[in-house]
Order: sequence, then C-alpha cells, then structure tokens
Amino acid sequence: MKKIKVLYIDDEEINLEVFYSTFRRKYQVFTANSADEGMKLLDDNDINVIISDQRMPLKSGVSFFEEVKVKYPDTIRIILTAYADYETAYESINRGYVYRFVQKPWDFEELSNIIEDSYKIYSLTKKNKTLLAQYQQLFDHHTVPVFIVTREGHKVIKANKCAMEFFDLEEIDSDIDKLFPVKLAIEKPNQIISVMNGQGENRKVVVKHEEINWEKKACYLISLEDQTDVIDYEKKKIEFISEMQDKERKQLSMELHDGYAQDLVLLKLYFESLAVTNNQVYQDFMGVYQKITDGIRSLSYSLNPPDLQEGISEGVKKFFVRMNMVSETTFICEINDAKSVALLVDDSKSYHLYRIVQEFVNNALKHSEASEIKVNLEVVGNRFKMKVSDNGKGFDENKTHSGSGLQNMKDRCRVSSMEFDLKSGLNKGTEIKISFEAET
Repeated sequence: MKKIKVLYIDDEEINLEVFYSTFRRKYQVFTANSADEGMKLLDDNDINVIISDQRMPLKSGVSFFEEVKVKYPDTIRIILTAYADYETAYESINRGYVYRFVQKPWDFEELSNIIEDSYKIYSLTKKNKTLLAQYQQLFDHHTVPVFIVTREGHKVIKANKCAMEFFDLEEIDSDIDKLFPVKLAIEKPNQIISVMNGQGENRKVVVKHEEINWEKKACYLISLEDQTDVIDYEKKKIEFISEMQDKERKQLSMELHDGYAQDLVLLKLYFESLAVTNNQVYQDFMGVYQKITDGIRSLSYSLNPPDLQEGISEGVKKFFVRMNMVSETTFICEINDAKSVALLVDDSKSYHLYRIVQEFVNNALKHSEASEIKVNLEVVGNRFKMKVSDNGKGFDENKTHSGSGLQNMKDRCRVSSMEFDLKSGLNKGTEIKISFEAET
C-alpha cells in the first residue's frame, strides 16, 4: 500500500528526530529545519501533507504556508502551535492557508488521525481535479454548443469552442439571453426553439440542461442540439407525401366522376333501350343505380370538394352559407385580407383546413348545443391564422374523450406542418386555433 508522504518542518532538531522515529513506519516522512529547506523538499517530492511549527526564525509557519498555497495548493497544511499563537492560527485557517492547527505537545493518536483525514481530503481534491480536467476536455471537444450558466442570474461562465463558432463569438458574452431564451429552455427542456446563429440563419435547436456545481457555483450545463436539417428533411418528406396524396385524391375523384359514373349512365341507357321500363327488374335496377350514383357523387365531392376550387376563403364561405340555410345555428365567416390568405395557403393545406372546419362544425352540432359557430381567417405578417369557435357548453380538456374528431383535426395539422391549439371549458364554449409560418 502506498504510504502517505508527510513533510515535517521544525527549527529544533530534537523535534524532527522524535517525529521521524514516531511516524517513519506508518508514513513516508520528510523533515526540514527551516521553511526554505522545506520548500526545496516540496519542489523535489510529491508531498501530500505538510506539518509545520508556527514559531521559527526567519519565517513563521503561517507565512511559509502562504507561499505554499500559491505554489502547491493541493497540499494539506497543518500548524503546530502553542496556546499563545491561537489567534494567529485561527486567522490562517479563515484565510485558507491552513487546514487545521494542533496544540503542542502533540499526541500520537490524535496527530495520526489528523494526517489520515488530511490525506483523504488531498486524495479527493486530486480526484476532483482529474475528473474536472476530463470533464473540461469533453466540454471543449463536444460536437454541439455547450454553455455553463449560473443558476442565479443566468450569467455565462464558460462556453465551448462549438458554441463560440455556432454564434460566431470572439469572446464570451455573459448575457446569454442575447443568444437564446435561456429561461424558457430551462423551464421547458427538450423543446424545439428557434435561435439565430452567427451567420444570421434561423436554426431550430433542442435545448437540454442539467444542474451542476462548477467552481463552487450552482450552475446549469446547457447544450443546444441543432435539429434544423432533420426537421427540414421531415417537413419535405411530409410535404412530398401530402402532395402525392393530393394528386391521388384528385385523380381518384376524376376517375369516379368521369369514368365509373359515365359507365353507369351507359348502363342505364342500355336498360332503357330494352324497352322494359315497366318491368320490375328495371325498377329495381334504377333504385340500385341511383344509390350507386349518389354514392359516387358524394365520394367524388369528398375527395375533391368543389367549394375549394377558388381557395380556402371561398370554400369556407360557401360551406357556411349552406349551413345557414339548413341549420338553426348561426354561422359567421370572417376573412381578413382574402388575397393574402389565397397566396399563403396552398391546395394541400386548404383541403385539410376545410376538413377541420367541417369536423369542428359536425362536433359542435352534435354535442355543443351552440347557437353560434364562427370562423376567422387572417394573415398577420407572414403567418396564416385560422380560428374556429362556438358558444356552446364546452368540455373539460383534462378528461379523455372517446370520439376521433379531435384527433383527426390534430392529425391533419401534423401532416400539414400546421400548429394546433385547443381551448375549451365547461359552459365556456370551444375554440381551436391553427396557424403556420409561410416560407419566405
């Protein structure tokens, strides 16, 4: 087992001999009869614990330890002192030069325990420094931007190379809120937020944090994982799939209307040509024919609503006009800047928005007992917003609902890269808000 290295300094030779003979079997003991000789031994040996007499000619033990703390801060320093020197010893402890003091004459068992405890502190200090160095290396070479920020005040203490490059910083700016909303990131971890990098690009990042102690300060370790490329890829994939689905839906609608529907007309003409209009078989056929024709017309309409030929604004208007004709509920449609709405909302989004309005209306008529249903379409800056609301009895958002209508609306927003927000309460009506930022 490796022995603890102890340096003992005393200007009286007899004290050095007694200490050496007492502890030499237990520890690796070094002795010096002056502060200068002790410093030479420190320069040449990896000393763990230093014990020094306080009263020595030329330089006191406390004065010596002031120098040692600067040059060898990890060593554990112990002062041997008489009662008259207590005030000086206490001051040295408070100033951090000395770990503790021992009153003369020292007791073997007491001093042994103090040396053992001192070495434990020395070992922990060394271990922490090693871990800190390893942590520092990981921190510096991390492939994502990382900041160390104080928990109180959110001041940046340290930033790794990747963070400096990401934000194009020449020096650390202590005000991290200039870079990204750190409070939001801490309160809502693992959320995707937008930040502006040093090149002026808007990047979507996932912010993570953990609580650490750094240089005796309570801090957060905050990392930013750039997910922009992944999100853009997923968005393009969804847009591609949605575009293909739109084409297939329109193609199927056209085939139903222009193909199978026309075939049924020909079949009808064929039956009429047989001059069996009074025959019961013909009457049965006409019943089936009408049912199939109505079904194809309804399915064709569902796949490609004629209302949307002039865009979402006109589509919702026409839908609400029809609903006002057949329902006791009042339907109100408000459109702010229809031209901008038409420019921002493409065919795919129009289709999903239209279906969401229909779903909301259907649910409201079935469950809400509303006297009024309102839709509002507007463009604010580069953002499209749609709000659909009713003044019905509402529902508790925290309770699970068995119907699929709400989930259908959320799914349509998800596949169309639109944001969905719901607000409802008992006797407070229901409101949904849907929005998206148009690409510039």
